[in-house]
Amino acid sequence: MTDKRGIYTRYIIIVLFIVVVCVAIFYKMSRTIFVERDDWRHKSDSVRYDTTLVPAMRGDILAADGRLLASAVLQYNLYVDAKILFANKWEDAKKTKVDTLFEGRLDTLCMQLSEILGDRTPAEYERHLRAGLQSDSPHFYRLSKKRVSHLTLLQLLDCKIFNQRNQNKSGFIVTGEDVVKIVRERPFGDMARSTLGGLKRDGWVGYEGSGHGVTGLELTYDSLLYGADGEKVRMRARMYSMSVDKTIREPIPGKDLVTTLDVDIQDMLESSLKNRLIDVDADYGTAVIMEVETGAIRAMANLNRDANGQYSEGMNHAVCDLIEPGSTIKTVSMMIALDSGVVRPDDIIDTGNGVYRYGGREIRDHNWRRGGYGELTAAQTIWYSSNVGISKIILKGFEHRPADFIDAIYARGLNKKIDIPLPIHHTIRPEIKHPKKDGKPNPTWWKTSLPWMSFGYETSFPPIYTLMFYNAIANNGKMVKPYLVAGISENGEMIEEYETEVITEQICKPQTLKEIHQMLLGVVEHGTARGANSASSDYVQIAGKSGTAQIYDEATGRHTNRHRVSFCGYFPAENPQYTCIVVVSNPRKGFRGSVPCAVLRETAEQMYARGFLGGENSLPVDSVSVKMPRVKKGDYQATKIVCEELDLTYVSPADDARWVSVTSRDHTMAMEEYTPRSYLIPSVVGMGASDALYLLESYGLRVGISGSGKVVQQSIPVGSRVRKGDYIRIVLK
Repeated sequence: MTDKRGIYTRYIIIVLFIVVVCVAIFYKMSRTIFVERDDWRHKSDSVRYDTTLVPAMRGDILAADGRLLASAVLQYNLYVDAKILFANKWEDAKKTKVDTLFEGRLDTLCMQLSEILGDRTPAEYERHLRAGLQSDSPHFYRLSKKRVSHLTLLQLLDCKIFNQRNQNKSGFIVTGEDVVKIVRERPFGDMARSTLGGLKRDGWVGYEGSGHGVTGLELTYDSLLYGADGEKVRMRARMYSMSVDKTIREPIPGKDLVTTLDVDIQDMLESSLKNRLIDVDADYGTAVIMEVETGAIRAMANLNRDANGQYSEGMNHAVCDLIEPGSTIKTVSMMIALDSGVVRPDDIIDTGNGVYRYGGREIRDHNWRRGGYGELTAAQTIWYSSNVGISKIILKGFEHRPADFIDAIYARGLNKKIDIPLPIHHTIRPEIKHPKKDGKPNPTWWKTSLPWMSFGYETSFPPIYTLMFYNAIANNGKMVKPYLVAGISENGEMIEEYETEVITEQICKPQTLKEIHQMLLGVVEHGTARGANSASSDYVQIAGKSGTAQIYDEATGRHTNRHRVSFCGYFPAENPQYTCIVVVSNPRKGFRGSVPCAVLRETAEQMYARGFLGGENSLPVDSVSVKMPRVKKGDYQATKIVCEELDLTYVSPADDARWVSVTSRDHTMAMEEYTPRSYLIPSVVGMGASDALYLLESYGLRVGISGSGKVVQQSIPVGSRVRKGDYIRIVLK
């Protein structure tokens, strides 16, 4: 009986407990629904769940030797949550009790921020941080206007207070929108920009796919370079200074693109082209250098005049332009005539007084006002670029069968579409009209079409096609496709490589090839490309053909008085390694026609001097004019030792001098003391890399270097106040 009472008692207690719990739950539910409904709704609305993209690191674009041409670099905007930063770290974050431990560390933090970022003094940082509490966005308060590198971020994370890696405790925000950015940097600046291309938002790669390529290789290989974005979920409570992130899909980095470009050749070609464009005040210029055997493009320069009248990389004329090639096409005409047995190199062609009337129109040589050339050999019509001579040769063989002439051009592969991996708005293919169209007479074929096409009019070529043809001459008759991308790389390993593609196995008979080669040599040695300011060189033998064409105005349908001049050739002529084309549009002054020749010659000589062509790596010594060597600005003791070793006469400053600048005066090296001030940015222009690096780093600066040689540019102006930790970029040439 006693046991039954105990059981009933326990049962009643349990039931009563359950009833009490149910009543409490019912009471809480009722209170939540009817009394606290608005409070809970407000709290629910204050929590936000966001799904955001995690941007993938874009792949790099590399030069043929692995040097970076375009690279993705992480940069960070700096923010803090001022509420967390100044809240008590050891109490609930909502309380406002002063954290004495934080106050004790604040001076140290501000001093570290000043040293690392350099944009404010410690006192200014303290005022700036405290001002964050009263700002409109205390939970997302801008710490500094500077964007910093990943290395600088790691330095900041070692600072007192910030070294708590949980940002909900430290208040230092290192993730989220507008914080982490991936910036596209080009270590060599504007070099080959039109070829490499650009990205949306001026090179920024961020969220929402804003970093896709829009021009050049960046666009063509965008899907490969871009990779795949990741995804993360963020829970953010407005009423609390906290957020929680969770990555739900990891980003996949893009692959790297390895180009065929050579940084040094590109620099030489661009520099020479730019200087010549300035000399003749031209509209634009384009130049391409291609490796003979493989077709690899080693340099591609496209310099356009901008709104300020300066020349910079712009539209890719080498690939995009469909232009009348002018006299460079005469080599094609002569090749067809020789192959067909129409003419031999020694045959005499009467060019008369330089004016030949055919089909109601006059064909004129460039010297017609001076009486013309009279009788020339067939070879000399190429040397001297005679319009009358070449048109008479082609009319002799093809006047009554013009279709055979055009078919012979087609047979050499010049009408084939070649795929250059650059975004082009129209089909990249020459426009070479045929006497027949769809089996019927072509209504745009005139009686004068054949002779005019023979010397470069009524047909249009992209410059890259003209280059491909001349490269075939240099390559023993084998025409290969120009290519710009060598392969695809991932984690430093080549996963795909592109091989040389043959367009035409043999563009002409072997004997014809020898005769054409001799004619192109004659152009430089005896003809239109001869002379000190043209393609003639004492160091590198060059063969090629110059060209001049009047610029066609689409609006009026007529040729203007403006000209486009060009030169296409190869070097060294007896053992060709490189082919080059240079086109300059509308030169206004100076020796206009010789400008493209001079660009090719200067670049070829520089390549020879720097060992690109084999043999000796320096030009022969000029025994007539012995010049003193140029000495860089730098360390006095090191400069003194070099002068003594080379037995050079020098005048030195005081022995306690640390740095000197050097000038050559009457076969004497005059050294002048250079004393940079400790608190101002020094001038390192004229120094070598090691001296410049040593001096700038002694000021506490972070130094970036591009190029080789001596310093020609520094990113922070001389005389600016030194801020330790600032990044300064120096360019050497």
